[in-house]
Amino acid sequence: MTSHCASVLNNFFAFSSLRRAIDFCSVMGSTKASHTQHSTDELAPIILFKHTKIARFEDLVGFPPWEVREQVAAMKVISRLKERLDWSGRQAAAPEGTVVYAIGDVHGRDELLENLLAQISAHASQHDADRRVIVFLGDYVDRGWQSKEVLERLSNLEMPGFEPVFLKGNHEEALLSFLDDPHFLESWRQYGGLETLHAYGLKDLNFRADEDYLHNVHSEFVTALPAHHRTFLLGLPSKYELGGYLFVHAGVRPGVPLEKQQEHDLRWIRDEFLNSRQDFGKRIVHGHCPEEDPQVRPNRIGIDTGAYITGVLTAAVLKGTNVSFLKTTA
Repeated sequence: MTSHCASVLNNFFAFSSLRRAIDFCSVMGSTKASHTQHSTDELAPIILFKHTKIARFEDLVGFPPWEVREQVAAMKVISRLKERLDWSGRQAAAPEGTVVYAIGDVHGRDELLENLLAQISAHASQHDADRRVIVFLGDYVDRGWQSKEVLERLSNLEMPGFEPVFLKGNHEEALLSFLDDPHFLESWRQYGGLETLHAYGLKDLNFRADEDYLHNVHSEFVTALPAHHRTFLLGLPSKYELGGYLFVHAGVRPGVPLEKQQEHDLRWIRDEFLNSRQDFGKRIVHGHCPEEDPQVRPNRIGIDTGAYITGVLTAAVLKGTNVSFLKTTA
């Protein structure tokens, strides 16, 4: 029975991209095969099939009626897997006629952003669409050395024919936290804040935890930060929904309805989200967690490819149910 079970599950998981769970089939299959007695709920569908048009059933699922018992057992495995994984199997799609370009974490690499935007423009010129949306997933600043240039480009972005959407990442939140509190530099400097201060022309970045130093750096940065950069940062939302997709910087908390997600989770969450196989109701497109290649899962698409250190900035291209990628080269 295990071979029949694997055959059916192969077809199912090829569609849902959950092939890794097929190992569970072998365990369940061997367990089911060891039983010679069948409960009433196992036999009921078999009896039903015997009193219906089996040929029609065979045409639909591709196996003969004498294999019904084993195939029903395999289908029960599928059902149990879907319950364990909390996955509906439906495919997310962009609205008809719409192409969405979603860009991962830039982190102060303006030259990569310029290159990727040129690729997106070239791609759009070769593919018809009624509507083109470009979503920036946040983390424009820190780590790289061109945060000021990145914010200047984005805050003045002109791409005729595109609808730009800019989301807030945890690094934008950190920059704003420093504007509110000079003491936050102690935290911000540990994940790229000093590189951003350097980009805005600050020179004394030999960090010292004394009041005079912190207030002097804060005062210099407040003066150096253009008003339109601050306005841009303050106006960033944390999520954007379109079609079957939800765009956020970091992810969502499993078990919490999308409309009740906390801002902090949308910008900071990691393992709980990344390890979840839950169907969130929308396919989540996110950055925040760098990987060598884009991560494509049934419930999420991760496109942070560590641009600041790898030189690879990635954009997901979403059209209908199709997902493809554009990226810079290291």
